[in-house]
Amino acid sequence: MNRSAVPGSLIFKCGATVIITVGKIIKSHGIRGEVKVYPLTDRIENLCSARRLFIEKDDYGNWHRVLSLRLQNKFVLIMLSGIDDRDTADRFRNALLKIPSKNRKPLEEGVYYVSDLIGMRVRTAAGKDIGIVRDVLQNTAQDLWVVEAEQSEYLIPAVSEYIKRVDVQNREILIDPIEGLLD
Repeated sequence: MNRSAVPGSLIFKCGATVIITVGKIIKSHGIRGEVKVYPLTDRIENLCSARRLFIEKDDYGNWHRVLSLRLQNKFVLIMLSGIDDRDTADRFRNALLKIPSKNRKPLEEGVYYVSDLIGMRVRTAAGKDIGIVRDVLQNTAQDLWVVEAEQSEYLIPAVSEYIKRVDVQNREILIDPIEGLLD
């Protein structure tokens, strides 16, 4: 299994549109309203190709047109419509930037967006229901899928030895656990 793309705990529904978090505004940049953004995606092209971004902070949520965008080391500098000066930009510090999930770039076979994995049912090859994927931990050699069961929680390594099938359409993951993995 390859690395997943977007932190799955950052999924949001705006009307009928599912939108996913692709970045976080960390501060203003300059005096004309540009914001410095920390990408929250392994697929930075999802952020860099956006024409509009949904800004979410506290009780504020609105779409803004992307006027300009440029890379600066591991950050992205963005000018957005309606944010014309440093003071306005500073008000959006720690705001999340989101895009419609349908605008995500397609992934190669065997790679999944975290937002697609969250909420999927996990079963064994023998048909035993294990639980629901609630989170994906991405700070290890391979991703760990956090699967919540009725009485416990399991960490399933996202490697082909255990993960036999991921059916995004039917929201189901089939695993073949080694002895002790589910104890």
